[in-house]
Amino acid sequence: PTRPGEEPVVALPLVLPMGWKNSPPIFSALTETIADLANWRIKQGYPSPPHHLDDEAASIVPDHPLTGMPMIPEDSKDEESDNSSDKPAFTGD
Repeated sequence: PTRPGEEPVVALPLVLPMGWKNSPPIFSALTETIADLANWRIKQGYPSPPHHLDDEAASIVPDHPLTGMPMIPEDSKDEESDNSSDKPAFTGD
């Protein structure tokens, strides 16, 4: 579904769905052309347009796979270490 005022998004499979034995020629030509255009844009350094969910995705803090605790992004560690000189150290008591 698209939001009002947005262009519809069309998805095309890049592989044959299960059960297809022969691909229609237009399917092959179209997927090759789309792949060629996408690869050309990447090679030319065209920036991707921002996605409307980029900010939400960036705000998710992943859990550490071994401990299950939230992982602190590297940027936050740098800020904390810069400000840690005026904070008392944790002694474990």
